[in-house]
Amino acid sequence: MDRREFVKAAVALAGTLGLSQALKAGTQAEKTIINHLVARGDMSDLDILQGAVAAEYKAIYAYGFALQSGLLKGEPKELAKIFRASHQGHEDTLSGAIRSMGGTPVQAQKQYDFGVKIATASDIAKLAYSLERGAAQAYLNAVDSLENAKLKDAAAQIMADEVLHATTWYKLVGHHPLGGYNQLPAKL
Repeated sequence: MDRREFVKAAVALAGTLGLSQALKAGTQAEKTIINHLVARGDMSDLDILQGAVAAEYKAIYAYGFALQSGLLKGEPKELAKIFRASHQGHEDTLSGAIRSMGGTPVQAQKQYDFGVKIATASDIAKLAYSLERGAAQAYLNAVDSLENAKLKDAAAQIMADEVLHATTWYKLVGHHPLGGYNQLPAKL
């Protein structure tokens, strides 16, 4: 990987994960470059969209893997189909925006490593929740960082989808969507 590709990958990592998660997940060299780019304000709308497209490809791959695994049945399987289609729509919209800005969308990887063993439907639900939660945070960061008002609106709409996806998986892994705050004391 040459220096230019490395910088592009670091920017995509920052845009994909959100800055705080990118700094946790990246190598020391990536962290240094991300900090430098953010400090200089070098993350353009195009850079942010490229990171978002990369994240959408990862989600599409994850749902495809989950569906092909044969581990999902019933409602979780149907949700995986719906959410994969949602991510395909996001990718298509974002790639179109990149092309309209004169850019070329990043390409999907042939495969992704999620760093966890997938042996059960519960493992898939936990991974899906984690990915969707990260995506919601990344789009929240994008809304704050994007310059173009139309792109901010699009990112906010996609963020709402990601929150819905994350909340749905959260419930399926046995958690209440309000995290226990549904049992408020009688007197506040």
